[in-house]
Amino acid sequence: MSQTTIEYAGDICERVASQPRVSVTDFARGRRWREELPQCDVMEVVDRTETAGYLVSPKAMRALVDALSELEAQVEQLSVAAMLDARGDCDTWLQGDELANSALESFDMRVVALKEVLSGD
Repeated sequence: MSQTTIEYAGDICERVASQPRVSVTDFARGRRWREELPQCDVMEVVDRTETAGYLVSPKAMRALVDALSELEAQVEQLSVAAMLDARGDCDTWLQGDELANSALESFDMRVVALKEVLSGD
């Protein structure tokens, strides 16, 4: 993930706490929030004293989605690396029909234990 994306997403998160607020009434009736949102990227919508939601500019939303996508990709890469590390001593990799047959044989060998797990014993 690029440092710029991380920093920008972090800036957005920090701004949530300190950015302008708009009441639900002003949101429905007013136009001032439309002028302010592009400059602040995030605006809190409040109903009395409770947060009702957040308005996010298109630019900020794209940055947040990009940051989440990059984080998901990192988690996936780390998960695959962890699986490969766990199978590090395995030097025989199967695929296709060989893998399917091996899996069925493994289930057949463990049928009693699997039934116990499924029945809750």
